[in-house]
Amino acid sequence: MSKPVTKVFIEFDTQYVPSIAFVLDDFVNGVLDNTTGRLGGFTFVEVTPYLQEIDLERGKTRLLDRFDAGLMNIQFDNSRRIFDPKYTGSPFYGAILPRLNIQVTSNDVIVYTGVILDWNIEYEVGGNSIATAVCSDRFTILTQTLLDEYYNDVQLSGERITEILARPEVDWDIALQDIDDGLTTVQGELIASNTNALSYFQLLENTEQGALFIAKDGKLTFRQRNTSPILTASFSNDGTEIPYTAIGVVFGSELLYNRIEVTPLDYDTEVAQDTDSIAAFGLSVLAVETLHEYESDAASAALSLVLQYSQPEYRFESLEVDLGSLTAPQQASLLAIELNNTVTVSFIPSGIPPAIELGAKVVGISHAIDGTQHFITFSLGSTTGIPFILDSLTLGVLDVDTLSY
Repeated sequence: MSKPVTKVFIEFDTQYVPSIAFVLDDFVNGVLDNTTGRLGGFTFVEVTPYLQEIDLERGKTRLLDRFDAGLMNIQFDNSRRIFDPKYTGSPFYGAILPRLNIQVTSNDVIVYTGVILDWNIEYEVGGNSIATAVCSDRFTILTQTLLDEYYNDVQLSGERITEILARPEVDWDIALQDIDDGLTTVQGELIASNTNALSYFQLLENTEQGALFIAKDGKLTFRQRNTSPILTASFSNDGTEIPYTAIGVVFGSELLYNRIEVTPLDYDTEVAQDTDSIAAFGLSVLAVETLHEYESDAASAALSLVLQYSQPEYRFESLEVDLGSLTAPQQASLLAIELNNTVTVSFIPSGIPPAIELGAKVVGISHAIDGTQHFITFSLGSTTGIPFILDSLTLGVLDVDTLSY
């Protein structure tokens, strides 16, 4: 067993990269209908031979947080000044620029797609040099996108997102969208000029109680509530399932809220509370702003949240896996995991039975890769509130609170 093969590709402008530019009469780059020589434009070029180390984080750490931009720092060997934008001898001279697209694969499975924000170059007196590409996914673009004033009609949450993505001030590539229609009806309203696009989308995410994130293939992804979860992998520390090297367990009040206040724009606040929980643990309030059109939907959202968060819960918070210790099929199953997927985890504390077996939602995925190792850390959230699934061993069990509205 060995760690997956990691590859890195940067999208360069072909006019600055002679090795991939079309050359008339050349036996390789001058052949028509050959993808080697490009007449112009941008194309992905593999830069794996210079790769040293990758530190990559996507998603969030807690279920109630919003998904953050996926960030990556990737270090390249720059001892030959390959990534020095001032060195005319570099094969990429003139092409080393900010805002280039970058993609990382492991065993040819995409694990990250983003944009290079900055190049940080360090030089040592002895001649060694490291070039670090500081990257973010395209959430960064949405944080810098402001909406023009316009009025929209009553519609479903995902339909509202799709409509805004098509507006000229956003103009989001349709090939980079994976948007559910949504199940929640949102208000018609006048969106004020200079409204931040990402903040508005996250307000719609709150309203739907869904998930909004950039997928590893670079697509802006919106999942409506009650989406049937994709059960992707099973883990254990007894040798029966995929092994892990570290596990984080939490039992406490970090995510305990026993009074939920849902306030739709221009409507009254809908409140749901658990009086038994308040008596036992004290009052803890979660206030949520939404765009619900119907008061009944806002009331249902408040009830759903108080059922989910009013009691302390034993849960698995994180899971670290050494991919280099796994079989090829096990590696493939983990590399396929996406944010908002679910997994099952079995844990025998201190090796003393019985095992604790729980389902968990994947809310964050991190990779740490160097020349010899590849570790993945999954940030996990509770599956409480995920729909009941007939015949599922974890989500199809009667008499447990896994149903949601």
